[in-house]
Amino acid sequence: MNINTRKLSYKFLSTTSPVDKSTTSKSTTKDVVKTLLTYVWPSLEGHYTNEEVKKRKDHRFRVKASLGMMALGKGVNVGVPFLFKYLVDDLTEIASKTSDISSHADLIAQSGDMAAAAAGTPLLLLLGYGFSRTLTSVLNEARNTTFATVAQSTIRGIGLTTFQHVHKLGLGYHESSSTGVLSRVMERGTRSMR
Repeated sequence: MNINTRKLSYKFLSTTSPVDKSTTSKSTTKDVVKTLLTYVWPSLEGHYTNEEVKKRKDHRFRVKASLGMMALGKGVNVGVPFLFKYLVDDLTEIASKTSDISSHADLIAQSGDMAAAAAGTPLLLLLGYGFSRTLTSVLNEARNTTFATVAQSTIRGIGLTTFQHVHKLGLGYHESSSTGVLSRVMERGTRSMR
């Protein structure tokens, strides 16, 4: 039995015909985004067990928490240059006041108290600057950690859906295309989402 007759003998097993270019619709970016959002923000409607609903609510909570941490981190990151500006301005002001006070002999006693009080403000601003930079990094890491579960679940869901779709395709499709190439494309697509 040669290869050509073997291919022809299995054609009747095909449940779907090979892809017909005229009947397939091209997905728009809007359709792709809408489909991907169903994985990131799962629906709570439908017939789900209590455990599934609990997982879906946890999934949504993680998305909300990640978005909140991202917004807070960006807000803190925007405020860091302003803290640095106030720090430089206060140091410049202290330097100018110290030079003015040192020229008067009767204010020398007050200059020590004033210098100590004035030095506290830049020190607090410097500590605030360091704290803000650290807080930005901590919020970014916490966001990545919180969202990792959502990202992995999304990648797993999309991979499973694609795998099931390929298995539902008819035998005619698999005989007319190289499935080894198809599996490599699927693997690259899954890796690209990481």
